[in-house]
Amino acid sequence: MDRLEIRDFQSIRSANVRLGRVTVITGPTGSGKSGLFRAAWLLARNGRGVDRFLRAKSKSLSVAALGDGWAVRLTRSGSRGKNEYVLARNSESGWGTDTYTKLAGAVPDDVAAVLRLSELNFSRQGEPAFLLDVPGTEVARQLGALTNVSLVLGAAQEAGRLRKRYQHDLEAAQERREALLCEAQEFASLNVQRAAIGVAEAVLERAQSSAARASRLEGLIASLELAEQAHAQAQQVAALHEPPSMARLEQLAARYARLYELAGLLLTAEHQATRGEDEAEAAAAAEEAAARALHELLVAEGQCPMCGQAVS
Repeated sequence: MDRLEIRDFQSIRSANVRLGRVTVITGPTGSGKSGLFRAAWLLARNGRGVDRFLRAKSKSLSVAALGDGWAVRLTRSGSRGKNEYVLARNSESGWGTDTYTKLAGAVPDDVAAVLRLSELNFSRQGEPAFLLDVPGTEVARQLGALTNVSLVLGAAQEAGRLRKRYQHDLEAAQERREALLCEAQEFASLNVQRAAIGVAEAVLERAQSSAARASRLEGLIASLELAEQAHAQAQQVAALHEPPSMARLEQLAARYARLYELAGLLLTAEHQATRGEDEAEAAAAAEEAAARALHELLVAEGQCPMCGQAVS
């Protein structure tokens, strides 16, 4: 606000007061100092009982404030008995005005936004000095409202609340991480066990294959035994009768040779099956040795390196 214009307000017929960052009004009693104060209060607060502020024999009064690119005027007409605000603002398209008549005792928001005057800006005669007779908490609240420090304090409180919440979430996440590391330690020997299981499965597969081959060879051996019995019977019959033809004997000899070969294969399969069982036992022993070595290592350390629990 740069200037205050007053017309027909109490004892003031006309006044045009220029305002600075700090303006001091002085003068003798009855010179209009209080009237100037009341005029500014009337403009900022749309005060009631304006008729008593009319200068004698005047039909209307007006109080105007002018700033950088704006002007506000409050007019009171004794004949109509209503207050009226006129707001003029300068924009890129030029000056424009807005008139407010239906006020219901309030100040239009646009007018309050340019005046930026509240109850805190007025102290009447007989009232104590501003903020000198109130508690310190009220002083802090009022100064915070005037300087927008309350916004900074509110932001700081919100930041503190968020920091505490994020700190709590971080601690919970760290506890979960430690628990997961302890659980992972229980599976530290999985690789060794998995390798041993793989060896055992391979040995078992070979043993099953050897068992199947052995079963087939047992059938062939039974056939061989039957053939040998038939051969013996044939020899007995041959001793009593004429010798059989050479072709028949050669055929039987070939079958006997084939059966003998199959018997050899059976023995080889049985040896392989026995070796597979030995390899499975060796794999199981290796797994047990690995688990025992891991336990002995933890006992030597005295505690779990991940969760810190004692190991005995």
